[in-house]
This record gives sequence, C-alpha cells and structure tokens, in this order.
Amino acid sequence: MTTVSLQAVPPPADHDIQKAQSRRLEIDYQVNESALPLTRVELWYTRDGGETWHNFGLDEDRQSPIQFDAAEEGLYGFCFLLENKIGSSGDPPQPGTTPQQWCFVDYTPPIVQLHAVHVEQRDSLRPRLQIRWTAIDGHFDPRPIELSYRIAPDGEWARFAERLSNTGRYDWFPPEPLEGRVVVRLTARDRSGHRVSAVARAVELVRTAAGDETTPPTGEVGNDEQPADAMSKADRKRAETCFRRGLIHKERGEYRVAAARFQDALAINPRMPEALVNLGETLYFREQYAESIESFQWATKLEPGWTEARRGLVRSLMVIGHYEDASAQLARILSDAPEDAQAWLTLGDVSMSRGDELMARDNWQKAATVDPKAEDVIERATARLESLRRGTVVAGVSGR
Repeated sequence: MTTVSLQAVPPPADHDIQKAQSRRLEIDYQVNESALPLTRVELWYTRDGGETWHNFGLDEDRQSPIQFDAAEEGLYGFCFLLENKIGSSGDPPQPGTTPQQWCFVDYTPPIVQLHAVHVEQRDSLRPRLQIRWTAIDGHFDPRPIELSYRIAPDGEWARFAERLSNTGRYDWFPPEPLEGRVVVRLTARDRSGHRVSAVARAVELVRTAAGDETTPPTGEVGNDEQPADAMSKADRKRAETCFRRGLIHKERGEYRVAAARFQDALAINPRMPEALVNLGETLYFREQYAESIESFQWATKLEPGWTEARRGLVRSLMVIGHYEDASAQLARILSDAPEDAQAWLTLGDVSMSRGDELMARDNWQKAATVDPKAEDVIERATARLESLRRGTVVAGVSGR
C-alpha cells in the first residue's frame, strides 16, 4: 500500500494577500466576453492552504462580485467554478489545489492601553521617559508598535520610534532642545491594517544645569498622589511588581489571575489609576460588568482627564444597556477633546442602540470628518453610514 501525504499550498508573500477588516467579503471574478452568458457560478474555499475544500455555494445572479461571510478570522483561499452552455471551467478543487485568490480576514481591532508615562531625571541633565503599554491582538505584525509625541496642548505629532516589538516598554531620551509639557501617543497596527492609538497624560520635561539644586519633576502633570511619606518605597515597589505581573497574565488571556494581581496592587496602593483601568478591562473580559464599571469609575475619580479610563467605562456601560450613562461619559470626553473621532464614532453607536438613527448619522458623519488623520475611524464611520443608507447597519468594510 502506498501512503500519500498531502501538504498545504504555501501562500504568496504577505503583501500579495488581500486583507479584510469585515466578516462580509465581496470577491470579484472576471469572465471573458466570449464565455458569456454564465449558467452557474460556484465558490469554494479552504482554511488550511488547500488541504481541504468547502463548497460555499452559488452566486445566484452570476455577476461579480459574490458575497462571502467569513465564520472566523484567519487566512482563506478561494476557487471559482464557472459554467456556461458549453460546459464547466473545470473540476471542483481537490486536496492540494492552489487557490485562485487569497484573503486574510481580521475584523477585531487591537486593544491598546498606554499607561502613565514617567519622567526619570537622571543626573539632572538628561531626562528619560519610561513608556509602558499593553497591546493585545491575535494578528499583530512582528513589529507593530509606533510612538510619537507632541508639545501640549496642540502641537504637531512627531514620530520618534517605529516598528517596535510589542514588549510593553520603551525608554526614550528626548532630543536636547525638547522641554515643556509633552504628550506621548502609541499606535498599534495589526496584520489587516487596523490602527488603534492611545494617548497618555502630559508630562513635564525640565532641563537643569549641572549643580542646580532645584528638584526636577518626576511624575505626571496634575498628579495628586499621596504625600511621599504616606507609603514606603518598599510598598510602592511591591505594588508595581503586582501590577506588572497582572499585565503579563492579562496579555496571556489569564484574566482571573490578572484580576487577582491588579487587586493585590490596589490593596497596597489604592491610588494606582493604571491598576484600576487594567482591572476594569480584565473584569470586562470576564463579563463581570458591574465590577468593571466600578473599577473604571474609581479610575476617573483619581484621574478625571484620563480619556482611556472613560472609554473603558463606556464599553462596560454599553454592554449592559446603560446608554444614557455612556452618552454622558462620551460627552465628557468630547468636552475636553472635540476632535476625538473615536468618541464621535462610539457616540453614534450609542445613538443607534437607543434607536435614534438621525443622531447616529450625525455622530458618524462627525467621526468621519472631525480628524482627517484618524484614518481607521474614518473608514469605520463611512462603512456605518453606507450600511445605514442601505438599511442594515454593519460595522465593517468590504474585503475587496
């Protein structure tokens, strides 16, 4: 007996694979004029590089494109069987058949949290910014992280690091002329092109001459921490250790253990807004929405201007249908940053959930126009507006 080993067909280079950010794809096919009219168009797909093939079904109108609904994320290969009065274009694909088209489907944007940026004033001459973050996605590029900064409150963004590995940490020595209030932004990009950004609170950069006895600032602007003698350095270190362990478990998806570590950190130092926010996110993932809301609310009390804490609060409020409270939180975000395209997009989603299509349309139009640089938000807002026009709201984009 001869044993035949079937192997997957290697896909082309990644830049030759189409990317889609929606479950619903529109797949084009072309037919020579001489072959028309078609009597049958059949679509087949594979999830394992051609080892196995599945019949998706017929294109009833026999006109390109055909709509395909992806059941889950990942790499898909497609083959068409076309038929006219003369006959078929070929046999159904067999194990080992090379797909005619490839598409990578990823409809879930990354989850990004930029933690408080700390300033370390080393030897009173050259400050160092300690940047820490959490970024989670199932389909990240190998080096998905980009960092930029601007002078507060409305300077132009300037990139200072790109194509970083998702290590969760980066130390930056700002260039010599830079000082004053500085805002840091982190952007994470996944394989399908989702770009999600998070902005930290402003920090103060002060350069002092050698021998200057003035104590430089070492924390965030507006930080209302407890007095330095209220907690020992050892306790602060213990709290930070628990917090970092929580981040590790959270990134692994070990949410029960992550929540316990964040709670340990807060038991030592209750005034850790970054621990409260991450605890809120972890509880959200565990579907403990009431506890998640409480954690985010405490974070917003400690840091009223921290937008990401309010975004987390909005997500938890929306999932349990507290749309009025979610709208109030979004209004607070927009009062501080009226150009926040993501907030306008979410406000449109809240309006739609409340059954107010007119308000949803206005908010999505605002999201699509308020910030020309928010490309990902503009694309999603435009897709929502188009779906609203068609009468079916689907948050996604064509896979073509």
